[in-house]
Amino acid sequence: MHCIGSRLMEPALPTVSDDTSDRDEGNAAHWLAQQLFDGVDIPAGTKAYNGFVITNDMIDHVQTYLSELDVGEMEVDTSWTGAGFEIAGRCDHRKWNTRTGVLTVTDLKYGHRIVEPKMNWTLISHAIGTVLRLQIKPKFIKFTIYQPRGFHPGGENRSWNIGYDDLMSYMYAVIDRLSDPTDELTTNEFCGTCDANGHCPAARKAGYNAIDASDIALSDDMTIEQIGNELDLLELAHSTIKNRLDAVTELATHKVTNGAVMNGRMMQDKYAHKKWKPHVTSDMIKMITGVDVSKDGMVTPAEAIRRNIPKEMVNGLVDRPFIGTKLVKVDPDAQARKLLGK
Repeated sequence: MHCIGSRLMEPALPTVSDDTSDRDEGNAAHWLAQQLFDGVDIPAGTKAYNGFVITNDMIDHVQTYLSELDVGEMEVDTSWTGAGFEIAGRCDHRKWNTRTGVLTVTDLKYGHRIVEPKMNWTLISHAIGTVLRLQIKPKFIKFTIYQPRGFHPGGENRSWNIGYDDLMSYMYAVIDRLSDPTDELTTNEFCGTCDANGHCPAARKAGYNAIDASDIALSDDMTIEQIGNELDLLELAHSTIKNRLDAVTELATHKVTNGAVMNGRMMQDKYAHKKWKPHVTSDMIKMITGVDVSKDGMVTPAEAIRRNIPKEMVNGLVDRPFIGTKLVKVDPDAQARKLLGK
């Protein structure tokens, strides 16, 4: 709905990471919610269906989430179809109250990236699917996001309410959008998670426009309304530039890593901070040097050098693990002189 042309865009980079830990954790939280909702006791240490180990923190978060819910249904199919399209959906929780005429749709978000209930097309689609499947006409629809680990001034439990007529207007907007889809690319707040951002022409133009917008001068005689509007504009510009910078940096890193030469940029090894080798103890160092390096176990290697232990000795007792590479900006002339030993 935000960018209909994105469905035609190929990812800018091949998938190189098989790390699914965040997704597995979220799926485990939803599995735990279903089990506890059904009355099954799940102690900490239990493995979810996907092998993720349930922790005490997850149990606390999910129990709080369930305490916020009215009796209803968990994991409900809300799929629906239109002319030439089908939308698959599964709602985390929904409650249709025939007495009050209120339909409640709730989503559990266990990640840290903030998700808002307002104009959340996933929640809207769940409500549309429910209305069509149950053939009901709610007075109000309440959309709720419960997100225990993403800090938000609105709290963990955030809601947005609309009327039935509003829901129908959104349904017709979806039908209009998907029945005759165009190839239009539209930048929005979700560009930061789009796999095609690195080579998206709309994102490139938006980045240049954002640079222009961020260059606006601040005048002392601006009204408070003008200042507020400019803050909104600059925050949007900052977000647009950052999304584009992250995407292009990732694309450049991939190409340089695979042999491309970029003037003024190169891959540089990254190392973690120095740390003592596993067998090194404060008693060992004191026995060798006579210097006491014990401080809640042991001082850092840098502090040991400041206590007059020879740097060469410290370097022989520490590790600095390799943690990957990073694309950095370099002076080509200086780099050439360094390579030539000049």
